[in-house]
Amino acid sequence: MSYVLKTNILTQFGVVICFIIIFWNYLTFDNVGEKQLLVYFLLLLLSSCLIFLLKKRLLRIIWTFLFSLFYGVLVFVEYIHSQLFNTNITTSTISIFFETNANEAAEFLENYFEKSHFVIGALILMSIVIGIIASFKKVKKNRFSTSREKISVLSTIITSVVIIGSIMTFKEQFLPYRVIQVLGFYESQKALLDAVSVTPNGNFTNTIHNSENDQEVYVVVIGESTTRDHMSLYNYYRDTNPLLGKRQDELLIYNDVISPHTHTITSLGKMLTLGDYDIPEKKYNSTVVQLFNNVGFGTYWISNQRPMGIYETSTSIISRQSDTSIFTDVSEGSLDEKVLKPLKKVLNKKDDKKFIVIHLMGTHVSYHRRYPEQYDLFKNEPKTQFRNENAYKSINEYDNAVLYNDYIVNEIIASIETEQLKSFVIYLSDHGEEVYQTLNMSGHLEEEGSKPMYDVPFLLWRSEKYLLDNKKLVFDVNRPYTLEHFIHTLAELSDIQFDGLNVKNSLVSPKFENSERLISKKGTYEETFCENQ
Repeated sequence: MSYVLKTNILTQFGVVICFIIIFWNYLTFDNVGEKQLLVYFLLLLLSSCLIFLLKKRLLRIIWTFLFSLFYGVLVFVEYIHSQLFNTNITTSTISIFFETNANEAAEFLENYFEKSHFVIGALILMSIVIGIIASFKKVKKNRFSTSREKISVLSTIITSVVIIGSIMTFKEQFLPYRVIQVLGFYESQKALLDAVSVTPNGNFTNTIHNSENDQEVYVVVIGESTTRDHMSLYNYYRDTNPLLGKRQDELLIYNDVISPHTHTITSLGKMLTLGDYDIPEKKYNSTVVQLFNNVGFGTYWISNQRPMGIYETSTSIISRQSDTSIFTDVSEGSLDEKVLKPLKKVLNKKDDKKFIVIHLMGTHVSYHRRYPEQYDLFKNEPKTQFRNENAYKSINEYDNAVLYNDYIVNEIIASIETEQLKSFVIYLSDHGEEVYQTLNMSGHLEEEGSKPMYDVPFLLWRSEKYLLDNKKLVFDVNRPYTLEHFIHTLAELSDIQFDGLNVKNSLVSPKFENSERLISKKGTYEETFCENQ
């Protein structure tokens, strides 16, 4: 083997090790396809060709450093994602990254990263360093004749062009291309946002509030990552709702409500607006806050979550449309009890009519950060088909978080109850969570969404004065419903009419009709989860 060839191979050492890792991924996980593997192999060949062409040592060093680092990061990210979720990285996964704030990112790493992942990262880094060191060596001139060298260079250039063309053919399998797609989407959404006039009152027309009451308080409590499958109100075997359980006769517990997505931003973008799968752009200027602004309510947004990540989201826009938006001190491990004091201050304000949205951290990962020490009650081995310590730990911590969430929601209801006004409190969750029920994992994924990720609680508490006034509505807890249409239910519960109100999509309307419950690109909820049961 010639000295030149040996040097070139050593220079590519880091890239070769990375390819071996992604090849191992291909052998052990069904989600890594041949096209994806081929893209990584073509990139390896392309780098080898360019190394052969670069004669100047400085250029070889720069190329080896930049490409090896680029290739190593791609492989590491793809490998870790496959290990954790047994699925490819898609555009929706990348979107979540751009919408995630620093706290959520830190908790994700804490919850999911294991020692083995750091070992893989260290292996990739060391192999890259070896390649970079090799690139510092001088490359002796080939003993080829000038004509042979020209032919060799020309062949390498042609090969490189063919490789680049092949990579472009499979660009959908290339992670950077998917990132560019997402960035393009966000820029188009930003342009759309700039083009519409996002005002406090939005695009609602002919809004009418039919109530004759002087004072009303309507509250929507948005939980986070809470599946109804772990709530004793929904027959879970552990008593995770002792306080709400005592109120069971006061509550309407809807047992077949789902979220349209398995992630916060996409789900709330439909839940809190007129935007839906058919006309998603309506989410920007037809929101629940704007609806209540139109009919003279004082509107309030109280949140125990950071407002946004790298890009502004529909949720952060909705919060700013309210008369007053309050974000608690969302420091590390911020507990949801922090929303209770601002709520009491809002209730003491002089507005005759109030609409309040309370956005909780709920049962978001890391679960153990969602509750104080005195709620660390579930410690015995839980029921699950997945018999491992990670499952036991996650389930116990999640159930403790649900238990604490029970206290928070009950306290909110108690605060509204004390006002003795015409009022209601709705508690729902942005989406559910898989906690070792059907998959050997905890979390939520759009691509591999399981039933618990879509199954959410929907509770309705009504005051005595509200019950006296609203006798035309139908409260059937067995109606199948998707929160994609929640704004229509909220409007009817609040005696609000507007152009565009579709009573067929209202959970409490006498004219309610069952409709398709779409969930992402998977089709309908019934097709995905119910036909094979």
